[in-house]
Amino acid sequence: MSPLHAVFEHTYDEIVRLHRQVFQLWLTHVVFTWRWWIALMCATVPWMLWLLWRNRASSGRLLCAGFFIAALAEWLDSAGVALGLWHYDNEILPMMPSFLPWDLTLYPVTLMTFLQVKPHGSRYLKAALFGALVAFIAEPLFKWIGLYHPDHWRHLYTFVLLFLIYLAADGLTRLPFHPLPPPSDRRHR
Repeated sequence: MSPLHAVFEHTYDEIVRLHRQVFQLWLTHVVFTWRWWIALMCATVPWMLWLLWRNRASSGRLLCAGFFIAALAEWLDSAGVALGLWHYDNEILPMMPSFLPWDLTLYPVTLMTFLQVKPHGSRYLKAALFGALVAFIAEPLFKWIGLYHPDHWRHLYTFVLLFLIYLAADGLTRLPFHPLPPPSDRRHR
């Protein structure tokens, strides 16, 4: 075994030990607390409301943008936690370093709602509103509740990042989207 491999093995063992410690903290201090229930509602209720309210004719393009922002948010959130920029104490599941309600529900559902409302409105204004809503209202609220802890991060960074992400997602929805024909109309080769 090379010295480098031994260092990686030791580091991995430490990570596993710390994950087990976090899991025990989660079991004894987080699961089923009022913050945990809020996080669970934030992860489920917006999707239920969106399913009822969405424009069914635009579901494909909206979901494309929603999945884009969910994947990007999950990756950026995990990177931010790993780099020590922010952290969360009240995850729904302790195995994920990121905050699933943000990444897989609140960001995508809010973005899809913004895209659906006034689809021909100014995308720059909507991007600014989206960024401001999250950075200057949602983040401070979640910080106040105790779900989000920015250690080396400012709300302004979130605003700029989400402004750009919204524009990218909006551009994605403007690409030609042609649904597949029904299975009976497809030719089998």
